[in-house]
Amino acid sequence: MILTIYKNFSKRQNSTKQPTGGTQHDVYLKDACSILHPVFLIDGVDTSDNYCQWEGRYYFIDDIVLNNRNIYELHCTFDPLASWKSAIGSSTQYVLRSASAYDGDVVDMFYPMKKDCTFETTAPTTQDGGGWAANINSGIYVVGVISDGATTGINQGAVSYIIMSGSDFKTFASQLFTEANWTDFQSADRYSFNPIQYIASVMWFPKNFFGRSQVFTSLKIGWQSISGLSYVLPSSAVGENTYTFNVSRHPQAAARGAYLNCAPYSQYRIVFPPFGDMDLDPDVVADVSTITVKLKVDLMTGNATLIGRAEPSTGDTPELFRRDVQLGVSVRLSQIAADRIGAAAGAVGTVGGVIGNILTGNIGGAITGAVSGIASAYQSMFPSVSNLGSNDSLAAILGSAVDPILNSRFYPLRACGDRYRGPSGGT
Repeated sequence: MILTIYKNFSKRQNSTKQPTGGTQHDVYLKDACSILHPVFLIDGVDTSDNYCQWEGRYYFIDDIVLNNRNIYELHCTFDPLASWKSAIGSSTQYVLRSASAYDGDVVDMFYPMKKDCTFETTAPTTQDGGGWAANINSGIYVVGVISDGATTGINQGAVSYIIMSGSDFKTFASQLFTEANWTDFQSADRYSFNPIQYIASVMWFPKNFFGRSQVFTSLKIGWQSISGLSYVLPSSAVGENTYTFNVSRHPQAAARGAYLNCAPYSQYRIVFPPFGDMDLDPDVVADVSTITVKLKVDLMTGNATLIGRAEPSTGDTPELFRRDVQLGVSVRLSQIAADRIGAAAGAVGTVGGVIGNILTGNIGGAITGAVSGIASAYQSMFPSVSNLGSNDSLAAILGSAVDPILNSRFYPLRACGDRYRGPSGGT
């Protein structure tokens, strides 16, 4: 039989390449051998022979063995890719790995991941209303007042919410206790009427979430108006800020596949004090270019909700995270309370006792009762202090007065030229 032998032929293992040229030799097929792993007997051989063709099939020459009297055995292995090149070329196949074309979205676990990682910190590209306040003199104060509609736009008797800066709030607090603002009251009446009774709540926020352009300079408290301050009405009971982050990509993703933007090769985390650190799903983030974080704040309760979404988002896109925190800090109010009705009843009772003592001839008792009556009236008018609201923690807010950031962590793949170093230190 005729065997075509090729010298120094090379090809990739998963290639359908077929050789050209070659020389023909008369050979014999060794008895009881496999067609897939045949052994050919040939008279003389060149050690550079490494590939052959027989009966339309191609074989790798794996080994050359000297038998006897210059007869050599060619031990071969069938090459199906070269043998069935035409059939393979006309069929549709799934190629796991290719030398040129590739799909970067297919996760390839063949290459090991190195322990060394790179970090990237990304600030928001858009941020409503600036950054966080660094102290309580910054930020805003939301004051709940009971006033008339002339200065707050709310019907009289209802609680209205106004916004002041830190300096304006100091002016407001000072004006509450300025005697010139309460000319219609006698000094004794100030024990029974205190303007702070018309302050329902005060809450401090680390930035302004509720803006409105119109500025008011006069506020009616009870029956009197005070001026010299500046405040605005919130446009909505719920304020909102939006933060937009651009998503960084794995440094090797462009060259080695977009799957590197997914776990475990990439990790993403939003750091947003005082809400904490929010880990993001890399498989969701890998398909988007930006992340939008919305902060919604309730000005009446101070409760805030942080919502993160991948953009562009659709109705089917899940939220990346949702966090709630008490963002507004309640400011403690002290209120002077007096029981005018109880004081009047006590005074009447005392006067009645004096008159009774006079009618019975007990002059000493009348004098004692009169003195006691004065003391009793004074004691009943003495103010008592009651507290409204509670102080929330400023430490959590001011201690984290930093802008939110997006932290990205990327683990690289072993490069093709890298060498392994084993546990023993060998290479």
